Amino acid sequence: MIFTYASNRGRRDNSNTISVTKSCWGRSTLRDSLYLPLRILIGFFTNNSGKYFRPNRLKFLSYGYVLHNLILTRSLIAAGLWAREHADFTLVDKRICYELPGIVIPDGWLLFEKQTPQGVYEQPIIFELDRGMENKDKFRVHVRGRINYIQSGEYKKTFKTDVATIAYATTGQTEAYKITRRKVMCTWIAELLKDMRMESWAGVFRVASVEFGSLYDNALFETDVWHRPDAETAVRLFE
Repeated sequence: MIFTYASNRGRRDNSNTISVTKSCWGRSTLRDSLYLPLRILIGFFTNNSGKYFRPNRLKFLSYGYVLHNLILTRSLIAAGLWAREHADFTLVDKRICYELPGIVIPDGWLLFEKQTPQGVYEQPIIFELDRGMENKDKFRVHVRGRINYIQSGEYKKTFKTDVATIAYATTGQTEAYKITRRKVMCTWIAELLKDMRMESWAGVFRVASVEFGSLYDNALFETDVWHRPDAETAVRLFE
């Protein structure tokens, strides 16, 4: 069975098309390698007894939902690949939203350790993926929720640390849109921090624009593609 998803802003070629195949081989891989029983896969689109179809589950087959999760998982994989190539960094833990508890649930969480002559330093990252679907008010609520998450102690309760860099990665159909969205997000974060009298938190936030097809080139972790909300100059994620 093949599911094909085309963006509603798609081009005439297949550059904005995603195909996902569920084959006998794929089913056995999920079962044997990921330990997912077939009844769970069937139950996702039916009631768990497999007797009738649940139309509300179709929202999980939308182009936007699938692309969001592909970019998210690819970003987490890229983090691990990058850490393997850099002896002074170790990715000691990573979590994805599906396995996190609580009211505030980040898209992902990464815990790097950096080896320096002065010792080992932890660098936890709250990773959030933005696809440009939220207006200003909703985005401010999202950012405020992450700030409150850290301040309330729930973040420390879940991850055993109170240190965090909150990294927003935004995507777009065009290069111009990605850059515009990234600038707008920085402005909104800066405005919110000013309203909350928390300008000193600007150093906690990073915003970058990303492209699905180039996530494995290590730019997110290797180069100056991130922006603080209070500065124009691009920086690296770990600066």
